Amino acid sequence: MRKLIAVGFMVFAGWAGSGLAEDKITSVLHATPEWTGFTNADGSGIYNELLAEIFGAAGITVERRTVPMNRAVALVERGEADLTGGFRPDDRNFANVPIYETTFAAMYRADSGLDLTSPEHLKSLRVATAPQVSTTLGEDLNEVDSRSQAAKLLVSGRVDAYVDLRLPLEKFRSTGEANLDVANASDTRFDINPDDWVISTIASTQLYMLFPDTPRGNTLRAVYEDGTRALARSGRLAELYQQYGLEIPTVE
Repeated sequence: MRKLIAVGFMVFAGWAGSGLAEDKITSVLHATPEWTGFTNADGSGIYNELLAEIFGAAGITVERRTVPMNRAVALVERGEADLTGGFRPDDRNFANVPIYETTFAAMYRADSGLDLTSPEHLKSLRVATAPQVSTTLGEDLNEVDSRSQAAKLLVSGRVDAYVDLRLPLEKFRSTGEANLDVANASDTRFDINPDDWVISTIASTQLYMLFPDTPRGNTLRAVYEDGTRALARSGRLAELYQQYGLEIPTVE
């Protein structure tokens, strides 16, 4: 009888051990569109590299499935993919640390008498914005084809303000270099005096990763949050974002 009990226990232990092994997460599926500089097809891009480091440190491989954004969200909500983003958070299962943070600013002449601190202040002005900026801000502004075009309109006085991410505006003011999206174009360098121009913040935004609202999703969200905080403490998070010329997200 004791022998039978021992055999039965061994069988149960083997089954339980197998089940626990199967419960260990060894890979995650990241559903995402292909965004240049963020989720490049070759595996580079800030999101790709960040996720690989975070989950890799936990012994988890990141697999990527390139799909349109609406489909990526649907896959995560159904639990068929493990994460997607970034988005402005709502009541779904978003991480508590941002993956992307950016500041929008306006550049204008110092002697203009303007003091622009919100998108509302732009509505009565002649404004040029870089591509996608107006859409991201959710404002109906004059979105031009390139940063160099917006800079040219500003310097020539045909607009009152040029609205863009703060980092490229600061580079433009300090160097006169607006050649950020047009390679080797001679008309993207401007002879400007930095003291003649003001840059003021008008808005900022943080984007977050979305996970399934399931036990597995919660586990992976915790891995992601803890891993992001560890990278922030070590300084590696700053290195990654600076490598891509992006603002470093505020991680608490």
